[in-house]
Amino acid sequence: MRKKCIYPLRAIQDKIERFNKYIFPEPNTGCWLWGGAITGAGYGLFNLGRRTDKRVLAHRFSYELFSGKLLVDKQVLRHSCDNTFCVNPDHLLPGTYSDNMQDMVRRGRKVMPFGIPFETIQEIRRVFNPENPDYVSLSQKYNVTQCHIHNIIKNKYRKTK
Repeated sequence: MRKKCIYPLRAIQDKIERFNKYIFPEPNTGCWLWGGAITGAGYGLFNLGRRTDKRVLAHRFSYELFSGKLLVDKQVLRHSCDNTFCVNPDHLLPGTYSDNMQDMVRRGRKVMPFGIPFETIQEIRRVFNPENPDYVSLSQKYNVTQCHIHNIIKNKYRKTK
């Protein structure tokens, strides 16, 4: 069952009605599946108005709309259901980027910057020898570019604990 919006203002009533048209509840998981535009990463996009208006991530809009809590700049929403199409505010938890990455690792999902699995990133960092940096061999062994190896070593993709 959908929650009632805490902002019954006329100014946003149209947005709420349009937003709700794109929600399709999934009875087995409780997810509210987004049926509108999708980003390349699989997250829903919601246009706030006319074509010139700003588009926002649908799950962020849903969370702020139904919970009444605004997210601060660096906060992300973590999907407890692991479904990027889900906009159910009960499945969305605010946190940091680091919290989100830890959730992904803990749940066995791979962090894949540029298609590189998290385990491979850890292994590259483990076998890298700063005394004799061999970017060519590592890039050939792991089928990535030398630039990727450099960025992994310099912690530009994911920091490890």
